[in-house]
Amino acid sequence: HGNPLNLVAQLNPNSEESMTLVGWSSDGFPIYSLYGHTDAADAASPLLKMRSSYQTVEAPAAGRPAVEDFALGHFEEDWVYVEGSGDLDECNGRFGVTPEFPQGIYHYVITETYPFVHRCVRGTSTVPRTGNGRPNGPGRRP
Repeated sequence: HGNPLNLVAQLNPNSEESMTLVGWSSDGFPIYSLYGHTDAADAASPLLKMRSSYQTVEAPAAGRPAVEDFALGHFEEDWVYVEGSGDLDECNGRFGVTPEFPQGIYHYVITETYPFVHRCVRGTSTVPRTGNGRPNGPGRRP
């Protein structure tokens, strides 16, 4: 999973000049592609590519394949959330203004580095779940 480049190009040919809504998370919050305002509260502030607040660990975990075979950053356990080291929280989101929500809303941002797409949610899921955790929406059977 990552930034849907072709979709972004279709939705917003000026995607480097305005935020692009690419989807909705199961908790009802919007998901935007790459960019956000430098000042999250000011829609007139310049856009920049949002940075994840995950950093690679200093040393690989015990039992992990050798770094010579798989460089650090290859596995999920190679990453740790470091608050304030990027623009986004541990769910790859933040509260701020967007074109669709000029008063501000919590939203997720797809990034160019890990975790790319959010791996946790801030709100309560709006999608009914089956016992196995999969969505149980239209066209899905439990």
